[in-house]
Amino acid sequence: MIPGNKDTRDGIVFSIPFLIVYLAFMIYPLLSGGLYISFFKWDILSTAKFIGWENYATLFSDAKFYSSLWHTLQFVLITTPSLLVLGFLMALAVTGSSPYKHNGECILFPIYLLHDRGKHALGLADAEGLGGSIQPSADEPWPRANKLAYQ
Repeated sequence: MIPGNKDTRDGIVFSIPFLIVYLAFMIYPLLSGGLYISFFKWDILSTAKFIGWENYATLFSDAKFYSSLWHTLQFVLITTPSLLVLGFLMALAVTGSSPYKHNGECILFPIYLLHDRGKHALGLADAEGLGGSIQPSADEPWPRANKLAYQ
């Protein structure tokens, strides 16, 4: 893409609706709601009391915060590269001119087709709450449905 080219202008024009929606529903609520509320002591049932940076002072003096921050950082640093490499290898397995392309397609394509339906085929949808309905069928009485719903 060459700067000043028609492609650049078109890219900017087509990005504007996304940016408007993103700013309206993500950035504005985060700044006006979340950041603003963090400067108050408020239990929702009573009137909010402005306490300034006290919430942040409490947060940064808590050992649990640093522990959770460290665990989150570990999780991100381990999962992100491994998922990127795994995704790249899977894409490489089904594209290009590799002699193993057909094997990659035979392994990955059925998984793609069955990932949502597989739980139904295995009977896991109703038993584990994976998208099944708790409504009983015509030949199934309510007590069984209630038993499944409350296990």
